[in-house]
Amino acid sequence: MKTFFTLLGLSTLFIFTGCGTKYQTVSFEKKRTPLNPIAHNGIVNYNPNVVLSYAENALIEKEEYEAEVEKIKTQYEKAVEKYNNANPAERITQGLTQPQLVLPPQPELPYIYNEKDLSSRIKIEGMERGTQNALDINVFFQGYLPDDIKVEKSTKKRKKNDVEYVDTVFTGRAKVKHEVRVYAQSPMGSEYNEFVRETQQFKELKTGSYTDSITASREIRNKVDSEEKQIAFTNIDHVNNLLNSQFGTKDVHYTAKIFTFKSNKKNDYSDLDEASILAQHGFKILNTDPNSAYEKLNQAYNIWTDALNQHSSDRKARINDKVKKGVLLNLIATSIYTDNWEGALRYITALENIKTKSSETAELNRLRQIYNDLKTRYDALEKG
Repeated sequence: MKTFFTLLGLSTLFIFTGCGTKYQTVSFEKKRTPLNPIAHNGIVNYNPNVVLSYAENALIEKEEYEAEVEKIKTQYEKAVEKYNNANPAERITQGLTQPQLVLPPQPELPYIYNEKDLSSRIKIEGMERGTQNALDINVFFQGYLPDDIKVEKSTKKRKKNDVEYVDTVFTGRAKVKHEVRVYAQSPMGSEYNEFVRETQQFKELKTGSYTDSITASREIRNKVDSEEKQIAFTNIDHVNNLLNSQFGTKDVHYTAKIFTFKSNKKNDYSDLDEASILAQHGFKILNTDPNSAYEKLNQAYNIWTDALNQHSSDRKARINDKVKKGVLLNLIATSIYTDNWEGALRYITALENIKTKSSETAELNRLRQIYNDLKTRYDALEKG
């Protein structure tokens, strides 16, 4: 069974995994640089603009409808005037009847958001709003798409006074999405043009269960209509996440798992305990005092590499196969967060060639994803 406790003052979580092995989860912040090289060319301003692509056709349709209504009203007024000016005999001979104003049904137009309101919600950390030497950003809303609106019939069992009843119930379901595309251009002409991936995925809507299908149908359509008026605000959050990843410089929360080992009569792991403490302190001040942080993390790194050189496949060895895997994970994490890409790749490869437990594989996969992301950002910074 796992045991949890907190190291006071370091906000570090200790997790025992049995057989004297434990890891300490350290939470810290690290400044994340932009993924896109455009942001590394002295551009500090951004000029956002929201474009409702779908609204153009809707507004044309609205204008055409209003023009048709105006035409019908004009014809109606002329017919009324002609009818009123004719005497009864003229009405009969000319076949005039009392005019009726009949207007065509209004077209079902999509909900039109306020473009300025949506634009005001776009924020890129590490940049300022402005138009001078700015990154011009156009965010295109493609249009609301409801799909697969239906009512499902099912049964529910219930008991009353020890008697079992089976009720028929109806549930409304639908899928909706509103795709968004981002186009950005730097003053130097560099371009970025991508759909926001999250907005291309359908969102599932569901009602409660009702005893009749009419209510379920009405409720699901109400949900679809309501979501049309809200989904753009959710999608602006996705837009901001994308823009901050591509162009923003922000403090991002990370965690590192530091594996340690319990000393016993045969093996002393006090050196690895020292490395653990150095690493914890180093990660904690990585954002506030990077020079001291790198010094402490490099000291821990050297202790772990020295231990790795002592590895033996003998189960009784101080640095046996089990300890080696924990040390490798420590070295991978330390390498990644200190921009030691060569070391990180070397130790990732080393661990990939060892048989690992599912928990170790999961941690390796997590670190590999962080490595790929931060290495790509580092390369973009170098290119910029």
